[in-house]
Amino acid sequence: AHRCLEMADSMNVAVVSVEYSLFCQVNRHCIVNDNSNAFDPVNDVSIAIDWIESKGVEELNAHSSLLASGESSGAHLLMLAMLNRRDGEKQSSTEQCA
Repeated sequence: AHRCLEMADSMNVAVVSVEYSLFCQVNRHCIVNDNSNAFDPVNDVSIAIDWIESKGVEELNAHSSLLASGESSGAHLLMLAMLNRRDGEKQSSTEQCA
């Protein structure tokens, strides 16, 4: 969160930090493989991107130009979500790894 505040101050922009799931939570969509629940953090990132584009810009009183950034696994999840959006796919992260 500290890095997000630095970016917001230095670039004079609204910054959204996305928390993605590390496990399947109750009342959330979970992928079922071999009778076990699996998480889908790529979907979490896609949902956040959809919110930013549809409501976030207005709610945050932000410019409609967007910059996406991430570090380590967050960058990887962002890349997978953006590729899914580009390709019009709704693949889960477990399907992409198979």
